[in-house]
Amino acid sequence: MPKRKLKSLEHPIDATGILQAAKIGQWRDFNKHLCKPSIPLTADDFNELPPGRTYGVLHQIAYHRHLPALTRLLLAHPLVDLKLCTKDGQTALEVAEEHRCGGGKKTNDFLEQLRERQEIQTHHELVNKARDGEWSELFKQLETEPLPIETINTVPPGRTWGILHQISYWGDVNVLNRLLTAFPDLDLEVDTDEEAAVQEPTDIAIGRGHTDFVTALHAKLEQQKPSSASLSSLVTAPSSAMKIPVSAAGKLCTICFVDEHKDGLVAVSCDNDHYMCEECFSGWVESESDIDANPQRIILNGGRITCPCKKKHPRDAIA
Repeated sequence: MPKRKLKSLEHPIDATGILQAAKIGQWRDFNKHLCKPSIPLTADDFNELPPGRTYGVLHQIAYHRHLPALTRLLLAHPLVDLKLCTKDGQTALEVAEEHRCGGGKKTNDFLEQLRERQEIQTHHELVNKARDGEWSELFKQLETEPLPIETINTVPPGRTWGILHQISYWGDVNVLNRLLTAFPDLDLEVDTDEEAAVQEPTDIAIGRGHTDFVTALHAKLEQQKPSSASLSSLVTAPSSAMKIPVSAAGKLCTICFVDEHKDGLVAVSCDNDHYMCEECFSGWVESESDIDANPQRIILNGGRITCPCKKKHPRDAIA
């Protein structure tokens, strides 16, 4: 049988020329092939090695540690598998680390971004396993690809529920106990990312009628509550920065995520430069000082108003 000569019969990654452009570091051609390929490309095309190839597109980008190309690729195809291995069994992160050539800011920025994106992919994979009730696979991956508790205690970007929300849907107390054994500081009150009706794990379990699970959650919550003797240790010093309002122009608000504010509007920030615009700050103070809605939080914060980022970054300043 004659060799394939028709471009249309080649693997799309080869046929468009995008792999070759990444291999030799021709990023202008890479961008052209990515944005206007000669044939349509999907994430699936990037998630396999073309026949006879040792590296895929992602591995070539990692070899050059070219952050703009990585960013553009993931913007165009968010479902690219960052854990795809080369023919020799290396991930893109391992390729980048092997060829880092002494480091430098660009190399370090690339490695940091790739690690962060790979962690996000792992988080999504774990949520999927919890969603499908694949408990053995879930805990196996948690052992082989451990995530920091700060990540476990959040909802992955673009998702509505996190790992604990999915577990609460199933209502398996044994799974809850296993997760708490692995992560004693698990946030049992983590909110879902739902605009209309935010839920905590308890709300989900109640809605599903999992009374034993709800009882177990309440018991665990009581165990996690600090004693009255330790409450004072949770109250940190007031923020010095938040006492000095500044112009809101160009400041990204951590609540409304807007950085283009009307003239004259002011903003305040914590000591870690997390800003709140004047309008959002007013609503935040009103919400956080509601003793009926947030009695425990007000006690833990010593009556102070915390930065909205404090739940994800516990060291953030308090107003």
